[in-house]
Amino acid sequence: MKIRNNRPHFIFLACFFVLIWLATYSVAVMNGDDVVHYASSLQSSMLPKFSGGWTPNRVLDNYGRSIFASTFNFLFFAANGVSKVSFFSFYKLFSASVFALFSTGVLAYFLRSLPVDPRNKVFSFVFSLIIAVCIFKLLPWRNQVHFICYQLPAFSTFVLLGMTAGIKDNGASIEKTSCLLLLSYVCSFSLEAFSAAIFIFNAMLLGLHLHKNGWQVPAVMSQVKIGSRSMIVLTNMLFSLLALLITIFFSERARVGVIGAGPSEGFTFGPASKLAPVELALFLIGASAIALWRGRKMPEDAEHRSSVLFCIQTALVVLAVTFLISLKTRVNYLAITEYPWGDLMLVGKIAVLYLFALVVSRVASEHRTVQPILTLLLVVLFSKLQHGSFQEIEKGNAFSRQVEVVYARAMLGDNATVKTGLQLDAIPMQVRPLPTASSPEWFIKGYETVFKKYYGVKSPMFE
Repeated sequence: MKIRNNRPHFIFLACFFVLIWLATYSVAVMNGDDVVHYASSLQSSMLPKFSGGWTPNRVLDNYGRSIFASTFNFLFFAANGVSKVSFFSFYKLFSASVFALFSTGVLAYFLRSLPVDPRNKVFSFVFSLIIAVCIFKLLPWRNQVHFICYQLPAFSTFVLLGMTAGIKDNGASIEKTSCLLLLSYVCSFSLEAFSAAIFIFNAMLLGLHLHKNGWQVPAVMSQVKIGSRSMIVLTNMLFSLLALLITIFFSERARVGVIGAGPSEGFTFGPASKLAPVELALFLIGASAIALWRGRKMPEDAEHRSSVLFCIQTALVVLAVTFLISLKTRVNYLAITEYPWGDLMLVGKIAVLYLFALVVSRVASEHRTVQPILTLLLVVLFSKLQHGSFQEIEKGNAFSRQVEVVYARAMLGDNATVKTGLQLDAIPMQVRPLPTASSPEWFIKGYETVFKKYYGVKSPMFE
């Protein structure tokens, strides 16, 4: 019942890749923390640091950005040795290519793992179109840091949790176990919120497993072997717990009370907040539903039921983690549209999208007579979702052209970045494309280093 490897499927993915590439190329400019990993070397190994630092627990963040910049440098200077290449254009080309591959991989994962009725070609196409536009809206391009530190680990964490929950009683193969261990390590040592979600999710799986075995710990431990569900769950908990402990004892970010730095407009958040009872009610209702549903006898559609439970459980865990972080920091990280802090919930957002797709595809497969109505509703939903997307790309492209003027001057040896026509001070630091005289010193020095490194401009930006 799953989408097969046929030619139309590959054509659809290829078209999606091209569209994402064009959309990303139009808006991709270096901004925010992107300058850090191009101006300096961050980390030389995939190991957490047991010493004081801003984010000593993050492997994918620091090492991933180093690899990204190193790969870019290799390709850029190699191409520049053949013919003079614009750093600005090559940055856009490189970012668009990598991000389009990632987005297409996410779409392929969804389409390959969802049951779809292959007999109705129209519905299958519209369904795929809806999933594609949802992914486009859910995973927009902001900058390289957002991609490496939020989007990539969020999707990887979703895949890790899904693979862990889907391990059969007879265990996983050696190949799958190797993949799971790698994902577990990388995802656990990424964003702190994702580490906490991994720990709680697997603690729930362990609790259910203990309950199934009559709370006999020796019986459960005797099942721990290479590839077993118990072994993977305990490994996930070990890695994520270690990452959280490193954060608590060594992270300067945690000491100042910032998990991911707060939204620009925070508000007092505590037990008296109006959101608190709503979050608590949702969590209790969802947890009760999971417990009751898991207590039923295994039906014929056990695989579908397990997938639905996995999505609900993942969304609830992410909701609980975000709520606890908000409660601790007294900052509203539940503001899901706030960039980039709303993406602390990105794993949960992906789970909700997968749940939506799972339910729609299931209804369409089980009740073919409703497929015409579903097709119409999905077309209407598509028109709603894509509204405004082209305007956003148009605005981003105009913004990109204004920034390009500065880089064009840099190629001529001019470092006068203040003449951009942009209100740079009004742009949040997370996405500010160029420094101003009032910007932090590290931000100004970073851009001076980048312009010297890639354009040979040695003059300071601000006298």
